[in-house]
Amino acid sequence: MNLIRPGRRVYYNLVDGVPVPCEMEDWFRNVDTRAAWRVALDVRDGVEVSTVFLGLDHNFTGRGGPILFETMIFGGPLDLWQDRYGTYADAERGHVAACALAFGEPEKAAR
Repeated sequence: MNLIRPGRRVYYNLVDGVPVPCEMEDWFRNVDTRAAWRVALDVRDGVEVSTVFLGLDHNFTGRGGPILFETMIFGGPLDLWQDRYGTYADAERGHVAACALAFGEPEKAAR
């Protein structure tokens, strides 16, 4: 059984950087590969910037494409800041921008 919002897939696996829709059972079968779902991780002076593939569509509005990647900042003045993206490439760019914000280099944050 697959959880599908009207006209939308919910579960995805990441195959060579490309989100691939899948059935819930296939998604659960890939639990062991989730370490490979990390897009990037940077840690400096007790602040962590983590970008991951979520595996579940986080677009709850029903408008636009799936939202499958997330960057979060842990620690520092921007603790729990987050941004989400639809593609691997956007997630990579977002990670760079979040690092610039988290580590006090706002001139590098433009994306």
